[in-house]
Amino acid sequence: LASAVTPSDTIQVIERLDTDLVGGEAVKVYGWGLTDGNSQNLPENLQVGNLQILNQDECQNIWGSVNAIQPGMICTTSTNTQACNVS
Repeated sequence: LASAVTPSDTIQVIERLDTDLVGGEAVKVYGWGLTDGNSQNLPENLQVGNLQILNQDECQNIWGSVNAIQPGMICTTSTNTQACNVS
């Protein structure tokens, strides 16, 4: 953004969760990331997707050979939604 956002009646800050997510829990992901892995065109509108949290063991079994799974990482799964390098 070009300048800082000031909270108001129409603009509010989303609180960060300070507890661990549980495997099987449904979550939403929001962002303006790539919607096509073969393109560098970013969407104009905020995107939203539904994901399910994987526990660390499930994540290690699926992704451990591709990427070292570290404490604090959030691992999800979905048949039609992806979110990579989310912070």
